[in-house]
Amino acid sequence: MYNDYSSQTGSLLFSYRMFVLRIITGKEDVTLVREETQKDFKRLVGARSVCLDVHGVDNEGRQHIIYVNGQYRGDDMLGDLMHDFCCSEPDEMKKEHPKGVEEMCKILEDMRRETAEKVCLEKIRIVMRKLKYTAQQAMEFLEIPDSEQKRYLAKL
Repeated sequence: MYNDYSSQTGSLLFSYRMFVLRIITGKEDVTLVREETQKDFKRLVGARSVCLDVHGVDNEGRQHIIYVNGQYRGDDMLGDLMHDFCCSEPDEMKKEHPKGVEEMCKILEDMRRETAEKVCLEKIRIVMRKLKYTAQQAMEFLEIPDSEQKRYLAKL
């Protein structure tokens, strides 16, 4: 999946990947211009085909191939990040990096909101298609609050 962030600067996934990339590279000013997850490089010279987890290009044209050993537990921000990714309970997460915790909480909350919005939009579209309702009728059928209807109408 290819993403060009010059047109999607508000992407929540962008924010998350940027946060992780900055921790991995140790560079606070790195900015992705485009990235591709599950990037296939077919039959490289003298090698087999390779599938990268993330292949990114920054604003200076440098390429970043991101692969992180999830078992890594070094005494640094990356080690803390890998530890936190494996925690099933928030209380087990390390809290030494309050700015990072705050950023991740905001990113995850924004992702939750964005997902809920996408699900709601899909439900509206299904009701419109299956029941031949207008957007307004579908939102009333789904009991979407009046205060949110204008926002959904703009995105349909």
